[in-house]
Amino acid sequence: MLTMILLIFSMVFQPAILQSTFEELARIESYQSCYTDRDCKENSFCFGNDDNIPGRCKCEEHFIINRNRTFYECLETVQSEGSVCTRNLQCQYTLGTLSECISDICVCPEGTHLAPDNKCYKSTKLEEICLTHYNCLLSDGTYGFCVAGRCVCNYGQHPSTDKTRCVESVGLGEGCSNDDSCSVDFAVCYGVCKCIAGFIESPDNTACLKAANTFGDNCTKTVQCSAYLADTFCDQGSCVCRNGYHGYGNRCFLSARLGSTCTDKRQCAITPELERSVDCIEGVCICSKGLSSDNSYGCVLISNGNVKEKTVRQFIFITAILFIIILNE
Repeated sequence: MLTMILLIFSMVFQPAILQSTFEELARIESYQSCYTDRDCKENSFCFGNDDNIPGRCKCEEHFIINRNRTFYECLETVQSEGSVCTRNLQCQYTLGTLSECISDICVCPEGTHLAPDNKCYKSTKLEEICLTHYNCLLSDGTYGFCVAGRCVCNYGQHPSTDKTRCVESVGLGEGCSNDDSCSVDFAVCYGVCKCIAGFIESPDNTACLKAANTFGDNCTKTVQCSAYLADTFCDQGSCVCRNGYHGYGNRCFLSARLGSTCTDKRQCAITPELERSVDCIEGVCICSKGLSSDNSYGCVLISNGNVKEKTVRQFIFITAILFIIILNE
């Protein structure tokens, strides 16, 4: 709350305070005493003198003083950007504290711009910190809005990708002309706004959700699971099959134990390590290599190593046969 109060205070009162400071500076007298105007420098006059009482030199109207204890000068205040100057002070009187005198010309330096109130403001992109609406200059010359200390777009609009423009917001499934029009994250324009590959529209069509690729992936909605993993649903934040089913590849299969009826080998391979150890023969789940009591399923497990070893033995056997045939010729 205190932050908001300070922010509002700075937005409302800061310009007035700065202007008041410069106006006060214009009224300040120099340290040089005088009896007549001839005792003062160019563009100044003797102020407060009376008979034999000395006064002090003060700048004329439309001039601002630049002084120290031993020196003063009266500089003409500029009226607009592009005016001739010799010191920053001349520019800042009219254009604000961010203006500078560069190459003898008053300008709003890089990173700032001249606003309609004829003052220089820091240029702020959308969603960045701001103090006033005038910070939020857009690339088309219009202004965004400074709300809660951030530059934002008007209702029904959203920032472009580079945060320099406000574009009309287009939702999922609605007609669009370019990617920037699509207001939903991870959506692009294909004539209508659609989610990019790897993402799926939420049930209420307001967001693009990351689609699951494997069983156990994180999720918040079932649609994330079922997009690429058939017959799955989201349960307690993970993509799973319903009870009595298991995941294999990209779909769920009815789980069949050893000796149970089956129509597909994948029904028997209820865990990854059973992939090469079971088969579905004549509608029944059987072991590929034989029975075993070493695991709950009851089959001898054939690992990748077993398969490789078998392949090597087959290769040696075939090579030996070919060698014998060649010798007999």
